[in-house]
Amino acid sequence: MASVGVTGDGLGDVAEDMRLIAAQDSESLETKDRVRNLLEQVEPEVGKELTEKVIEEEEELSEEGAESLRRLARLRELGPK
Repeated sequence: MASVGVTGDGLGDVAEDMRLIAAQDSESLETKDRVRNLLEQVEPEVGKELTEKVIEEEEELSEEGAESLRRLARLRELGPK
């Protein structure tokens, strides 16, 4: 699947979004969307640092939520430059 651009991180991100939608967890979806938008505005190299800063600022963020945001940063690094 990687040969056609589908990665484990990509599938994990979609699965996470679907889980959050099913659970009606709008707060987590909004946080992911905010980070996704921030990552689109910066160079991929800066994305990891920015993501870690957001994780530190989010007091109620679970470890699963933190990993979800880190996954976004990894996807940004792999995506179009």
